[in-house]
Amino acid sequence: MVLPTILPTNVAETTQPFSYWYNKVDRQYGSLRATLQTADLVIAPMLATIGESPYGKAPMYSVPEDWFTSISSLGITHTCLSNAATLRAKPRSVMRRTDILRQERIVPIGLFDGAQTEGIHCVIKEIKGLRLALFSFVYPFQGYNGQFGMSGFDTDRFEAFYSEYRDSIDCWIAIPSWKNAQYGAVSRAEQRDLMNTLSRAGFNVVIGYSGKHMCIETMMQDSAKLLLFDVGMTLPASISQTGSGVLVEFSIDTVTKEIQNVGLIPIYPLLVDQSEEREMELMAVFGRDLEVSEYSTNLSQDQETHFKTFMAKFRQTKPLSIKEFYYPQSLAIRNDASNAIQLQKGWEVDSTIHSAPRGYGVQFLQLAREIMLDTEYYHHLRGYSVFQINGRFHYVLGKNLTLEEAENLLRELRSKSHEFAQIVQINGSTLVSTTNRE
Repeated sequence: MVLPTILPTNVAETTQPFSYWYNKVDRQYGSLRATLQTADLVIAPMLATIGESPYGKAPMYSVPEDWFTSISSLGITHTCLSNAATLRAKPRSVMRRTDILRQERIVPIGLFDGAQTEGIHCVIKEIKGLRLALFSFVYPFQGYNGQFGMSGFDTDRFEAFYSEYRDSIDCWIAIPSWKNAQYGAVSRAEQRDLMNTLSRAGFNVVIGYSGKHMCIETMMQDSAKLLLFDVGMTLPASISQTGSGVLVEFSIDTVTKEIQNVGLIPIYPLLVDQSEEREMELMAVFGRDLEVSEYSTNLSQDQETHFKTFMAKFRQTKPLSIKEFYYPQSLAIRNDASNAIQLQKGWEVDSTIHSAPRGYGVQFLQLAREIMLDTEYYHHLRGYSVFQINGRFHYVLGKNLTLEEAENLLRELRSKSHEFAQIVQINGSTLVSTTNRE
């Protein structure tokens, strides 16, 4: 999957704790999470840099480190960073951002490592026996090595690289950033020239980004090529602006290496009222969700009109050779995915709870509000404990189990559809997340 561009939206200008940034990212992008986690590879172009308060001001789109840690919870595996935001950032910010993303297991694309400065930049990823070569660069961009090791594109150097590695790479993928399109001035002639050049040079997939609105006119789509102009933006930079974006999904046959099942999923920037925080917020919602799911229940007449116009335009401009995809989900699915990620990432570990002496337990649920579980019906949950940590409620079975007992309980709970259960260690008065064990 290739996401439309992600950039900070409606960002608080003052210093806030980590939980604030996680919850903001979850509100803005959480409805995408369950779908993104179905893919083996998720590439997200990202226009954001690390800065100091006040945050969120264009053209740098600065945010605290916690924003990058939070955005990693969506299921992104690779991010494109060779763009205007990096050009304007300070070197220390660029390096720190890269370190954080790698710590969160997101691989940056489009920046040179120190050891690669003299060569061509390429990230090679192997999935299910397929070897993919991933590139991202600014266009137009002068020179081989740009500021902070950013990459441009040079046909001769790439063709030499391609010639050397063509037999060991199954699919060549490029995600170029259109430098001249960042303010909406898309230069079609330049894009077409580069698209054709990249296709002739050997790229199988080219998906551009940087415009505020998706431009999904397809130059080519068949079993060997997928060329798209611009995926747009997931959310606009401000609630006062407009924007549109589309998620691109495709499969690669592990035997024939053909590109198959190409589809687009339109993403709509839904404006919602966060009454508790007394502010308006934008949420990235799959367009089809607003047509068929619980998200559609509270649309105002104005929003419904704008949304229907958005979907009509998407369907009119979508190439006939590419399908419109949809992953049905309810609010419950979205909330389950959000809770599961909080369990997995363990961002609330080291918080104090009052508990029995040291031992292991299995956390099977985490919620924003406490509810009573019906143990007459769910008799396998009898004896559970609830720990309140930073405003969230953690449901745990067992407190003084041995590790072997906890592993047996974990297998039992997962067999009863608690897929996101996790072993935790209760160490004195601290709940410590441990590695999931099958």
